[in-house]
Amino acid sequence: MINNSEFLLKSIEDINPFLNEYEYIDYWKSIKRRIFEGERIGGKWMPGPLWYGCNFHKIPLEEDEGNQSYGNVFVRDIDWPIYYYYEEARGFSGFTHSTKSSNRLLLEGLTDEELVEKCSFRGILNKKLYDNLFLPTGQRKEYVSANEELNRTQSDCGKAVYYNSAKNFMTMGSRGWGKTVIASVLCNHNIITDGMTDYDLYLENLSAKKVMRSTTLVSSQETKYVSQIKDYIKAALEQYPGMYVYGEQSKPSPLEKGYLGSWDKNNESGIKFNSGSSLIWRVFGDNSFSANSGRPNLSIIDEFAFVRNIKDILSSIEGADASKRRKNNVIWMQATGGYAKGDTVRYAESLYYNPDAFNFMSFEDEWEGRGKIGHFTSVLQGSMAYKKGENLITDLDLASKTEHRKRADKKGDRDALQGYIVNHPIVPSECFLLGDNNIFPSTALKEQYAALMEGGVSHHKLDLSFKGYFKKNVEGNIEFEITNDNPIREYPLINSNEYKRKGVFELFQKPITDVNGVIKKGRYIASADVVRNDDPGQSESLPSLFILDRNTRQIVAEYTGRTNNTKDFYEQVLYSLLYYNATIMYEQNIKDMFTYFDQRKCLHLLADTPYQLRNKEAPFIENMNTSKGINNQGRAIIEGGLKYINSWLMERSFVDNNKYQVDHIDSPALLLELIKYNGNNNCDRVSSLIMLFWYDETMEQDRLKESKQKREDFTSAYLKYAQDRKMVS
Repeated sequence: MINNSEFLLKSIEDINPFLNEYEYIDYWKSIKRRIFEGERIGGKWMPGPLWYGCNFHKIPLEEDEGNQSYGNVFVRDIDWPIYYYYEEARGFSGFTHSTKSSNRLLLEGLTDEELVEKCSFRGILNKKLYDNLFLPTGQRKEYVSANEELNRTQSDCGKAVYYNSAKNFMTMGSRGWGKTVIASVLCNHNIITDGMTDYDLYLENLSAKKVMRSTTLVSSQETKYVSQIKDYIKAALEQYPGMYVYGEQSKPSPLEKGYLGSWDKNNESGIKFNSGSSLIWRVFGDNSFSANSGRPNLSIIDEFAFVRNIKDILSSIEGADASKRRKNNVIWMQATGGYAKGDTVRYAESLYYNPDAFNFMSFEDEWEGRGKIGHFTSVLQGSMAYKKGENLITDLDLASKTEHRKRADKKGDRDALQGYIVNHPIVPSECFLLGDNNIFPSTALKEQYAALMEGGVSHHKLDLSFKGYFKKNVEGNIEFEITNDNPIREYPLINSNEYKRKGVFELFQKPITDVNGVIKKGRYIASADVVRNDDPGQSESLPSLFILDRNTRQIVAEYTGRTNNTKDFYEQVLYSLLYYNATIMYEQNIKDMFTYFDQRKCLHLLADTPYQLRNKEAPFIENMNTSKGINNQGRAIIEGGLKYINSWLMERSFVDNNKYQVDHIDSPALLLELIKYNGNNNCDRVSSLIMLFWYDETMEQDRLKESKQKREDFTSAYLKYAQDRKMVS
């Protein structure tokens, strides 16, 4: 590993430009070359923007005493990939002397002759482009991805070239990981270099008096976000070293960029630099087209998850490149999870999980396995609190333990936990928590979902559950037969076939018996959301059954799926109730379940309608349909059920006092339904839980009434006993 300090200038040489003009010029040319082209040490290449940032871009830094002073940008472990992504975004296609190429023309299936044609414009061959595609022998170069080539250790491979069309880049991350600083570094670098990447070509254009200009756009929904980046840009521009005073003569810093215009907040347009480059800033407000002026080659959109009409804005900015042979505008979007709120978060979330739609660089979701996403910086990687050593490498073990402890401390308060996590996300979806429903504790639910899925601390539970179907053996006893079928893990279930929709019964815990092998009556209760017809292709609804252990308060079994014949579902329900010695609350307004259990002489397994929900218009008559289950149609019933579910989710665990019941949910699809439930979407599992916790609440009220009656009976008996003794005396 090359130490980061190898790339840092130890000092700025003190050369008198009035006495040693050529030495002064040569020195600052060597500085500028590295700002334009970067520097390679020990085979590792530091891109120009990063080299500029760590040597010349001054920002306010926190000191140990708590005050601030200006210093250059740190180079952390997360900075290397970020700045490599920027090089890729602005069209990096390889190094001049490398035997490999990252030019995407090599992926288009063109013949050598067609590739050569692509190197010509108006009959003139672009030799640099040709050399980017072909070896000196005339053979085409081997293609490697830009990311692989940028990270590859190699010596004497020449300077970077940029012949690919630019791509866009969006990143989400935790608060305080440095996105504003990075944005300002990219802006200042674009201003200093006038948007050029080749220093020799820059000098040639200067000699020929050709105007070189870059246009940098800084934008956001509100002024405060634009102003913050502007302040960083201005502070760095005004602190470049190299100014020299000799007697009455003075020379400005060679990096200084003279400009016209004011940085005052009343200036709503921007700054024009003497070189021809410009910095423009825009506040969108309600105007999607406010960024249309100019032809930027770098467009910063800060806190994009807070920007209304973000898709219209992107289309508008992208339109400026439509007539060019090659796109050269990099749209660099960044956001903090804490600002992802309101209706705008839904647009931001759809962009983030579909980055290719607007030409954004895409990344594999290594945290939650949700396919291609935008870039993400977890609090584990972004916080300076977990950086160690001279190269500021993250101690992931320390970071993980600390962050999970902080979350555990706040878990008892839903708002406190959500507020912390949305600003300190560990996985990407946590950036968008405020876009989820506020009915259930989506923060805790997402945390448990992440723990269950690939790499999570509870992932092993998905393999440990029992998956199969109930059957009756020759002795007439109910057994559970293990199969290779898979439970439904998705919500919503997309592109499903009949087999996938069938699902499978999943037992998270088998029933607990006493020393005599008997399951205590009342320990297990069940619920079912049922359906009306046999044909699984006629409806998207899925019958859903849950079994709850009232001792541990944990869900111990689930079946959600659609069989060709609803009687097969009811049979599995019946067998599961016998297996767990349970009774079931179900949706009364669908009569098929009552009919099935009546025919099987098992009505005693169907729970009576809770007394507080009995309908006066349909009198409660034992062993009739109106006496069993719940008519799950009324608003009060649904709202009451949701209240009971919420209360259960945040109950302290009976088996681990540091956990809550939400931490024991082992069904990924149930967690997803609870996260996305808004009262309007089809959530069969939530409907089943409404039945389950009405039943649970009813049983609890019955227990309390029985306990109260026992106390009253005892008190009455004691008073009578005392009175009798008094009379005898």
